[in-house]
Amino acid sequence: FGCPKAIVSFVIPTGYTFNLTGSAIYQALASLFVAQMYNIHMSFVEQITLLFVLMLTSKGMAGVPGASFVVVLATL
Repeated sequence: FGCPKAIVSFVIPTGYTFNLTGSAIYQALASLFVAQMYNIHMSFVEQITLLFVLMLTSKGMAGVPGASFVVVLATL
């Protein structure tokens, strides 16, 4: 109603793309769970590296339910 269409069409997709933090957190915790399940010790640096890799891969993730699981499998 009050916002120009050009601004809305830019801000909404950009906000959606850069607000996938929930998926990134889920992916990081799921990956750490799998590592602990197989008794693989990961140092703090490896955990942070894994988090950054998953944050990058979550940017290319589709907005489909269950897509996070596919990204975790591809990352592992």
